[in-house]
Amino acid sequence: MTLDNYFRDYLHRTDDKVMTKMDHYLDVYHRLLAPWRSQDISFLEIGIWKGGSIKMWQDYFGAESRLTFLDIDPACKAFEMPGLTVEIGDQSDGIFCRMSTPNMALLTSLLMMVAIRCINK
Repeated sequence: MTLDNYFRDYLHRTDDKVMTKMDHYLDVYHRLLAPWRSQDISFLEIGIWKGGSIKMWQDYFGAESRLTFLDIDPACKAFEMPGLTVEIGDQSDGIFCRMSTPNMALLTSLLMMVAIRCINK
């Protein structure tokens, strides 16, 4: 366990077994998201399955962050709470995605930046 990688350490600090992340994602998250640690941001995750990563993201970003999660399973709506929105729909539906994330223009830029950085590594 490394003491400086929040995402790897998180898995050792929690008993939560309902979170699935590809192992290499943890290092990519650590490298690319470090500037936003404890910052209040707007954040989107697509696919939340059993909600295991929700607490991880809540603890990682600032307390006033606006977290949005998209999932196709209506049961995921049960994870919604103050400061956290769950939108139900199909991620392949462009209209649904645009309607669910109207105030996330910065997110598009961030995702493009992350993708470029991943490709160039």
